Amino acid sequence: MLPPSFLFDMRLSEAKDCQLCPLWKSRTHIIFGEGNPDADIFMIAQAPGAQEDIDNRMFTGPTGEVFWDLLAQANGQRNLHYITNLLKCTLPQNRRPKQAEIQACSRYLERELELVQPSIVLPLGYYATKYIFETRGLPFFNREEYSSLLGKAFVSSEFIVIPLTHPSTLIHNPQFWGQAVQRYRRAFELNPCRWFLSCPMRTFTISGLLDYCWTDHYCLGDWQSCQRFRKETEGMPHSDYLLPDGSYLKIKK
Repeated sequence: MLPPSFLFDMRLSEAKDCQLCPLWKSRTHIIFGEGNPDADIFMIAQAPGAQEDIDNRMFTGPTGEVFWDLLAQANGQRNLHYITNLLKCTLPQNRRPKQAEIQACSRYLERELELVQPSIVLPLGYYATKYIFETRGLPFFNREEYSSLLGKAFVSSEFIVIPLTHPSTLIHNPQFWGQAVQRYRRAFELNPCRWFLSCPMRTFTISGLLDYCWTDHYCLGDWQSCQRFRKETEGMPHSDYLLPDGSYLKIKK
């Protein structure tokens, strides 16, 4: 649980009686995030379910049972992460969120991100992923392309983003369970190259000069096979434009 000072900071008078969108009319509680305020990993689900709205806690309903089981199988340590929702109020009949609702509620999510300052953000589901990608300048995608993003790492100037399956999807599609566990485990066990933060590959990716697949595969994955890593390790000089496979980035003038 969060310390009282952190909860007090989040539960501002405006938030406790929030009426920024019509969802206030059907909610019982505003559900704020919970977990470690110093967490490196920050997970964003979509919205509280009916049981969460009653219990005033994250992930206590049927989706919660799947989530905590998924977390355990993926070696995610429950007390080391921070978990919140894109929307803080439950959606009637579990309908899709509206853009106006997301925009209205985003101030609370942004405040949580500001306070926690995570290094890795894991949006769970389409809407949380769409919000993070749009607000952090990451590649545009449509609904048909969304599934191709799952489990892949994207670099923004603030944090690494790894979209993951929302646990509610596994209730209706249990055949994806093993794949989801692997993707969650990758996120929890992510081990970037020790030079990742200062590497030109990160800078080029953030600026759009380099496709995310380079940092996803090498910097945040198989960095042992990276030519840049080998040269750094051996103290050999090399160009900033040297790519992990030994080729060179061509900059259009």
